[in-house]
Amino acid sequence: MGHFVENIGDEPLVMLEMFRADEFLDISLFQWLGETPQRQVADTLFSDDAEGRQKFLDAINNPKRDEVSKGPEAQ
Repeated sequence: MGHFVENIGDEPLVMLEMFRADEFLDISLFQWLGETPQRQVADTLFSDDAEGRQKFLDAINNPKRDEVSKGPEAQ
């Protein structure tokens, strides 16, 4: 299940996220939405905009795997 954090204050937000796991994988919003049933995405985001709905669904139709990888400094 996806989640987000919204900073509603006027100061910078610092967040530490911890998981009890040996491995951490992250996916992009594009991939996450692409893996979600298209009807659910369209009904949620574009309930009253048929043209916007179709453009969006076309853009997320074939999501590619987009894992976050270690940068060159970590190698």
